[in-house]
Amino acid sequence: MSMARQFLYVDPKELQGQMYLSHGNHILVIGATGSGKTASLLKITYNLWKVGETIIWRDDANLEFLSFLPYIDCKLYLPEGCDLHLEKVLAPSMVKRVEKVHYDWHRPGDLMPTFDNERLNILLFDLFTIDLETSVRFWTQFFWELYRYKRQEIKEPWSLVIDELNDLAPGKARGTFAGQLRLSSHIYHSLKKFRKMNLRLVASTHNFNDLHAPLRGQFNYYLLKRMRREHVPGRFVNYAHVIERMNVRHAILVDRYGNFQFIHPWTEETRWHEDLEKLITLKPQRWKIPWSGEVREEEEDEKGRKGVWKKRALLLLRLLDELDVARVDYNFIRRLFNLAPGYSCTLSQMVREIPDEEVAEALKLLDVEAEE
Repeated sequence: MSMARQFLYVDPKELQGQMYLSHGNHILVIGATGSGKTASLLKITYNLWKVGETIIWRDDANLEFLSFLPYIDCKLYLPEGCDLHLEKVLAPSMVKRVEKVHYDWHRPGDLMPTFDNERLNILLFDLFTIDLETSVRFWTQFFWELYRYKRQEIKEPWSLVIDELNDLAPGKARGTFAGQLRLSSHIYHSLKKFRKMNLRLVASTHNFNDLHAPLRGQFNYYLLKRMRREHVPGRFVNYAHVIERMNVRHAILVDRYGNFQFIHPWTEETRWHEDLEKLITLKPQRWKIPWSGEVREEEEDEKGRKGVWKKRALLLLRLLDELDVARVDYNFIRRLFNLAPGYSCTLSQMVREIPDEEVAEALKLLDVEAEE
């Protein structure tokens, strides 16, 4: 840790102290728009960095990470072929605080060893794509690679910060396609293991019920900001009459055991790491920064990949028939895949038309593996 980076002085007996000092414990900030939710996320992130955690900030295209620039350097990760033109809007002194790093978004595992403990690591992806399926594929792979890497690097405490977690892990019937549910489930299963790896998730949402249901109970600390009574989580319903009347300087911190601390004032101010006598304000702002580039799958490549897997699936069905495992005909395919009659008939014909040479080669391969 840099000599300029001083310890965050908190009372470990208070919930706030426990929240910051307990590496690997997950934190969820819940609050309505305008309640100070994102400002609270900025403050918590900065304080976690001050106690020595490596920060990975997932920016959801609102560029709120720029609020850190007056006080701390950032390492900005951009997909290859994309750029954020900070120099056109920000002062040169601010631009100097940012190091740009371009990455291959198909290989998120390459990012892990490059994350910097001395600076904030800002991961930009969603700004450069409007294709939700592409975004979900990237973040699914990112969580998997993060789990694989951190499993081997347990000692160093990390924090992954996600504003509006419900965008990545929506509740049932709140997503738009099946891939989102897989990502939600993946985040849930990862979260249970992250604690043992000194990796915490710090996230926010404006509505608790928008989150994937199994994920809601995986947090160790809940920071409650003002929200409508009907949005107050069921386990905190006893505080609903207080929560819906709180202003931006109020917050309730609750741990998973039900212990709570009413914090007044809860402000956007925190102590500067270079001078603990000085208070700084981390307040989200909307920045209009020009950007260029786009992340998208090549349609022909995607079509080609689907064609390859379809061909392999048909070959597998033919092998089942050749080995007398099942009688692969129209009725079998229709029952197995629950397809329309016309498509089932087409697939059964395609299975029969697979060249005998390919079938013989596949059977030969199966015989070799059986002998081994």
